[in-house]
Amino acid sequence: MTFAILADSSRFFQAHIHSRYNLGIQCSLKFNLTVHVDNIVHHLKTVFHFTKNDIRTTLIPVTIFALSAAPGYNPTHAWNAPLWIWFHLLQFNVANQIQDLEEDRKNKPSRPIPVGRISVDSAADMRWVMVPR
Repeated sequence: MTFAILADSSRFFQAHIHSRYNLGIQCSLKFNLTVHVDNIVHHLKTVFHFTKNDIRTTLIPVTIFALSAAPGYNPTHAWNAPLWIWFHLLQFNVANQIQDLEEDRKNKPSRPIPVGRISVDSAADMRWVMVPR
């Protein structure tokens, strides 16, 4: 803004300064957005790692049973069942995995807490946030 007042007689100079200034803002916004997206992706992967071992053994069979046993099946509601089951599975797995860390280090070292993707305290906080009220 100051540059535009000083160089009032030169339209070229004003346009050049404004484009440089706007470019700087766009670059910083792009960097901040990239950092936030990376953080969100990291957290989503961490949440997924809590339940990835149970998708084939629990989520898919229970979802198939729920959809086939539903009395009034509506295809538009087909996403509700697996999402609802997955949230309950996630809450159970987080509660289970914060109980005995040494057992998970020996038997399932790829889980998020033994790997170090999340601390036990953060996982406990996540568990209590997911408890229905």
